Amino acid sequence: MQSGVILAEPFVTIIIPVYNVAEYLDQCLKSVIEQTLSRIEIILVDDGSKDRSGQICDEYAATDDRIRVIHQENQGLSVVRNVGIAAARSPYFMILDGDDWIEEDAVAILYKKMVETGCDICVSDYYVEKEGRGFPESFFSTEIMSFGSEDRFLLEANCLCFAEYGNRNATANLGVVWARMYRRAFVLDNGLEFVPGLKRMQDAIFNISALDCAKSVERVDALTWHYRLWTGSATRKHDPHFDETAFRILDEVDSFRQSRYPDGAFDVVYYSKCVRVLLDIVKAQYVSGDNTTGLLEVCRSVRQLMHEHPFDKAIELAEGKMVSKAQSIALFFLKLHWVTPIIVMYKIQRAIDGARR
Repeated sequence: MQSGVILAEPFVTIIIPVYNVAEYLDQCLKSVIEQTLSRIEIILVDDGSKDRSGQICDEYAATDDRIRVIHQENQGLSVVRNVGIAAARSPYFMILDGDDWIEEDAVAILYKKMVETGCDICVSDYYVEKEGRGFPESFFSTEIMSFGSEDRFLLEANCLCFAEYGNRNATANLGVVWARMYRRAFVLDNGLEFVPGLKRMQDAIFNISALDCAKSVERVDALTWHYRLWTGSATRKHDPHFDETAFRILDEVDSFRQSRYPDGAFDVVYYSKCVRVLLDIVKAQYVSGDNTTGLLEVCRSVRQLMHEHPFDKAIELAEGKMVSKAQSIALFFLKLHWVTPIIVMYKIQRAIDGARR
């Protein structure tokens, strides 16, 4: 076992939500245990896993005193993350998904920048792992490495869309919680938490509030994270009720918009996000997974959705430069009220993804 001295004053807490990731958990945990900065605590929150994930967590905890395991009934990712943050003892924390892994010096690099600058959040570059290969990416298209309160609007916009500073070619935008480190006191003092019950996009809702409160955000010029893009992800499965989740997500964003930017400055971001969510509904509810609904019926359903609030106004006001390049093509067709090309485009992409598997 590790020395008890390490447990006394850990520098960084690594929170790992665990749910049915037994196939990937060994790689994740080994990458954490072997960090060059050893004064860490590792909190594994098992959210009622039905596979061997919980057992694997206990086995690792039995061999390393830095590991604490919390077993709970399934309550969802937001609750898991909140539980981990509340249990953390370190001044800084990271959230690492159980199917991802990090470079051996990831914690040391991010921690060093946090301590040197006193920032509230520090972000790194990352690898996207797909088809057995790692592809380096960055959230940013700018060389700027330090951001202050004057950059707050653009950082918040990049949590939801792709604004100035944002990399439209990237797999993810700044809204995710991975590939970064947070100052725990900053999170607690501002009452920041993940919204319980929100099935998707919990990260973005958390981060727009976090960036709104942050006095400074730093970047490190390093690839510290390995984000696994896999076809079993919740964001790629068929979800016949995703529209219910989507409207709740947009309610959260709209609440932020109206309270923080009553002058309308955030409107284009909000409506561009609405379009992104609309397209997510199309993929999750009508195209992805085992959905066998015919093309004509799918097109009819999507057209009805386009006329609902807030999508009707969003299609008119959203800007192509605020969404990904693929989504900008779909937005072009939406503005023309041409649904069929969008459905065909997504079905072709689904077929390509299926062939690769």
